Amino acid sequence: MEIARPYLRSCSYNDPTFISFRIIQLKTVRCYCTHTCVQSLFIRKNSSKGTLVFKPHSKILLVRKVPRCSVDIQLFSQQNSPGETSYREQLEYETLQSLDWFPICEKVATFCHTDRVRQFVANGMKVNQWSKEQSQQYLTETSECVRFMESGYAPTDWLIGTYLLEDIVDRAQKGSLLTPKDLYQVASTTLIVSYWKKNLQSQSSSYPMLYRIVENVVSMKNLEDSIFKCIDENQKVKDEASTRLYETRTQIQSTCENIRKVLNILLQHYRESLQEPIYTERFGRYVIPVKATCKNRVPGIVQDVSSSGSTLYIEPNRITSLTNRLQQLYHVEEEAVEEILLELSTKVCENANHLLHISQVVFQLDWILSRAQFSLQINGRLPTLIDSFSDTFSSCDSNTWRLHGVRHPLLETDGVNTSVPIDYEIRPGVTVVCITGPNAGGKTVALKTFGVVILMTKVGLFVPCEQDDVVIPYFEDVFADIGDHQSVTQSLSTFSSHILHIQRILQLSHRHSLVLLDEIGTGTDPLEGCALAISLLLYLVERVGFLMVTTHHGELKTLKYKDSRFENASVEFDTSSLRPTYRLLWGVAGRSNAIEISHRLGLNEWIIEKARSMVESDSDKLSLAIEDIERTRQQVIEMEEQIERKERELESLERQLTEREERVRRLEQEWIEIKKRALEQDFANAREHIAKVIKEVQRLGTDASAIMEKKQELESLMLQPKSSGGRISGSKVHKGDWVLVKRLSSEPLQVVEGMNNKGDFIVRVGSIRVKVSIMEAEVLSNPTIQKLEENKSKQSKKLSTNPPRPSSTSSSSIRGKWNTIDVRGCRVEEAAAKIENELGRNAECDEYFIIHGFGPLRTGLRQYFHKHPLIRQMKDADTENGGQGVTVLHLQME
Repeated sequence: MEIARPYLRSCSYNDPTFISFRIIQLKTVRCYCTHTCVQSLFIRKNSSKGTLVFKPHSKILLVRKVPRCSVDIQLFSQQNSPGETSYREQLEYETLQSLDWFPICEKVATFCHTDRVRQFVANGMKVNQWSKEQSQQYLTETSECVRFMESGYAPTDWLIGTYLLEDIVDRAQKGSLLTPKDLYQVASTTLIVSYWKKNLQSQSSSYPMLYRIVENVVSMKNLEDSIFKCIDENQKVKDEASTRLYETRTQIQSTCENIRKVLNILLQHYRESLQEPIYTERFGRYVIPVKATCKNRVPGIVQDVSSSGSTLYIEPNRITSLTNRLQQLYHVEEEAVEEILLELSTKVCENANHLLHISQVVFQLDWILSRAQFSLQINGRLPTLIDSFSDTFSSCDSNTWRLHGVRHPLLETDGVNTSVPIDYEIRPGVTVVCITGPNAGGKTVALKTFGVVILMTKVGLFVPCEQDDVVIPYFEDVFADIGDHQSVTQSLSTFSSHILHIQRILQLSHRHSLVLLDEIGTGTDPLEGCALAISLLLYLVERVGFLMVTTHHGELKTLKYKDSRFENASVEFDTSSLRPTYRLLWGVAGRSNAIEISHRLGLNEWIIEKARSMVESDSDKLSLAIEDIERTRQQVIEMEEQIERKERELESLERQLTEREERVRRLEQEWIEIKKRALEQDFANAREHIAKVIKEVQRLGTDASAIMEKKQELESLMLQPKSSGGRISGSKVHKGDWVLVKRLSSEPLQVVEGMNNKGDFIVRVGSIRVKVSIMEAEVLSNPTIQKLEENKSKQSKKLSTNPPRPSSTSSSSIRGKWNTIDVRGCRVEEAAAKIENELGRNAECDEYFIIHGFGPLRTGLRQYFHKHPLIRQMKDADTENGGQGVTVLHLQME
């Protein structure tokens, strides 16, 4: 580039820490400051090192490491000459075209509502003009719009009826009379934008970027009301727009009706002289079609003649005065309409600035909506922009930048992308990636897809990939040499066209450029082309931000082992089927497999064998050595990953074990407190229940002395202090052990099935097996069991002489809360399950009262328990206990 002529080329700094100057007259410049005394460059409040791009009249601040030093500043203009501008624009256009960027933009443009936005998007969206901050803003806007659409709104419909108003406002400012269509578009646009502002204002915290766009929109309600009062939805001036217009149109309608009445009479009168019994218009006047031979029979003025001359269109004399009157009224109507349009056009001119701002808002919203809809269509993910790959390595846990499952947005069929997804993996410090592999294996697609992803993020489009957390590096420029640029008119061969194209890239690329080269070093002698390709890569690796190339030259694969800035990748090739899988393998050098592919395509066998024999042995050895190195390296990587995975799993298991032990200790303490409160409550309930039973027995006339004696014994037993040595809390439960489960029985229960991993085991309650958790049971030691058995035998002897309640076979049974089950309102299956769950909870209870009512539930339960193995007898309750609405079930007791 040519050195620009700034006002200040070099400065000498003395005492001040901050020195500033302004760039004048240069539209866009780059500042290269390489002196060691400069610590960093600042533009406004944003700091950066190295190359900066400044806008007109921007202020530069330089921070010096040492005082009293001089700094040379070179300013390079990006717009030095028309030739250089067209030079860059041509390269950028060819790059976008080779990456299939314009077909992608055309797909985005299908979602636009306004013609100018549609054209702007289809032309590439000025992808190379946006800075990183602008690109990040566009991504945020797209993200908010996507969330806005997914929240249940339909904002894509909200822009229907909006228009860009620059042309309309411009004509109004020039004094032109706006048409009813123009005015209707103005009012419709302002109304819809106001609706956007109203809805976004109530959700400004959720969608701050979208609200910021419409925040400063001024309400045009007065203008809208004035226009809608005069213009209808058909974009015609309403009759009620003014009194003069209303009266004029009323007179026009009346005059037209009078003319039609007269014409209908004349059609009947001159029926024989007419070609057809109709009337029509010629030059704004009503006429009737008269035969040329009968023209003297119809008095009037000939307004027109048919092409054959056989028909004369005559205006009858009887309607001439009426028609003249009608023409006058039409003229008055035009004057009245012009008055209305002039008044409204003046109002539009008065609000020109506000309308132009609204038009800009419409442009922004239309573009944002198109980006959001396209991003949803391709199932894209929101990316985060970074300055370079190195920023990714420092901001994430992984040592590799990854982008998994990327699909090219053009490879879709009926909205479904059926292409093989591509994975990208970049190690720290890598600047050049060499992709190798067979022809038609997907190398160029991988190259193009990477470039397209970078371009999509620059204009605010989501990335079509399967990875949720997407981080994309930002590049100021993207340059590509893809395809054949040979030209017959310019006498350029394939190789020459590639070299000229690459020469332009070398001149315009810099440290923030992405360069994509397809089939580097082809089109000439393989040895020379390979040497030239290696030299080119070694040159570019020092000067560009990132470089990705495809090649068939085997020597380029060895650069990785000489320079850590190089990396290999290859498209996978299935050696069994001799077909490419289109998967991209990283860290692996591929082979072209040209002979194998030719053999699969049916090339002559003799040719194939001859080609195999002619392949140089050194080349084979090199390929085999590379493959062996890559295989060993891949095994080492897999072993390291496996070790890391096992270490992570071990750490996770240790954490889980520690957390589980802590949780068990906490639950044990909580359970002790819960059991203590539950036992106290159970004792209180038991005393209350025994008192109720005694009252009930006394009411029935049964001797209650034995029950009173049992009550005293039970109370004395409950008041006895519990020995801590008799119960083992939280122990392992085995088959044959005895446990105490308060909710099932006050007696010890024997374990019939040992405890599983979840802490559950099975006990026998009467003839029923019940699952119990270790947290609700106490394991009893042998002394406690013997003591309880002795108490039980004593109580049995006393109760045998004086039973506390009538037996189940007596004519009258005792009914209480402990043996009553209410299943009213349940279905038969639910009621049966509830009853079976309650049976056997009390080991001493052998009868239950089932309240079911007199409906089909009674019949269903009777049928269900008729031959139930636990039921010994089933009968209706006596009248006092519910009669036929209650069933008494007597259990089989061991």
